[in-house]
Amino acid sequence: GDKTTVAWDGKEGSVVSNVKTGNGAIRLSQDGRFLCGRGEGSSSEVKIFEVQRKKPKGGIEPVFDKLPSKHAMTLIANVKIADIAFSDNKADKAVTCGIDGILQVWNLNVEYKFNENPKLLCFTTLPKKAVDIAFGANGTRIAVATDDADLHVFTYSSSPNPSLKEDFVIPNIHPEGVAAIQFCPSGKAVYTRGRASKEVHAWSVE
Repeated sequence: GDKTTVAWDGKEGSVVSNVKTGNGAIRLSQDGRFLCGRGEGSSSEVKIFEVQRKKPKGGIEPVFDKLPSKHAMTLIANVKIADIAFSDNKADKAVTCGIDGILQVWNLNVEYKFNENPKLLCFTTLPKKAVDIAFGANGTRIAVATDDADLHVFTYSSSPNPSLKEDFVIPNIHPEGVAAIQFCPSGKAVYTRGRASKEVHAWSVE
């Protein structure tokens, strides 16, 4: 395809704006501020776009205006990226997994308006590449489904130094493979969906 993301007017059904975001499904930060293409192993770079917002008449909080014409920053890894996910509603971090299984956490709180790109905070290595990644609501828990249908759960800590600790692994969560994973709003469970069966399972990660 042409790798274009399109924003539609929900009332009129018309196109508001569009931008080329790269390969794969769209990843949108929980606060709606940043978006990017998933990557899916096509490149070692992910272009991250900042959605343009404006305050409505009589409103306080800014709302969606349009997609930008140019990316805000470029996340540059040393390996082709299989997947990416944004942190909680601050959207100050992102996590990526390369096709070689390296899991990396990045600082997005940079001066991107002055051409500063995301900085690597820490990394660890998975036995297989990720098929889907999810960040928990509090920005410290990370869940990763791998090629071999295992669910890996990590805790990210910023003190004393940024680090990732693997809490546990749940093996073979969907024998036919994993299509998608997502934390529940409380962060106490991870929902997973099978690739062929389409069954959804809920796993406690407390």
